[in-house]
Amino acid sequence: MMDEPAPQHTPPASEPAAAQAAVADLRGTHVEGTHLIQIGAYNSADEAERHLATVRDKATTVLAGAAAVTEPITRGQRRYYRARFAGFDSAKATSTCQELRRRAIDCFVTRTP
Repeated sequence: MMDEPAPQHTPPASEPAAAQAAVADLRGTHVEGTHLIQIGAYNSADEAERHLATVRDKATTVLAGAAAVTEPITRGQRRYYRARFAGFDSAKATSTCQELRRRAIDCFVTRTP
C-alpha cells in the first residue's frame, strides 16, 4: 500500500476503531449510490467526524451500510467540512433522512457530486 496517499486527517485515538475506519474524505473516493444525507457543515474535520460518529451511534440500524464521509469546502475565506452519509439511491436517502428527523437529527438529501 505504499502507493496510497496519506490520509488527510487521522481521527483521535479515543474514537472507536470502527468509526475511524468508516470516515472517509469524498475527494478521490468512489462512493456508491447517487445520493447523500448531509447532517451538517463544521469548522473542522474533527468536529464533522465527531458528529458523524454521534449520529451513527444514535441510528446504527437506520444507517447500516452507509459510509460516513467528510467533504472539505471553501466559502470565501472560510473552510468548512460537510458531514455526510453516502451510499443511497434517491428513495432510500429520503426515507433514511425522514427516519433521522423522527429521531431529532437534522439532515437533508443531496445528489452525489
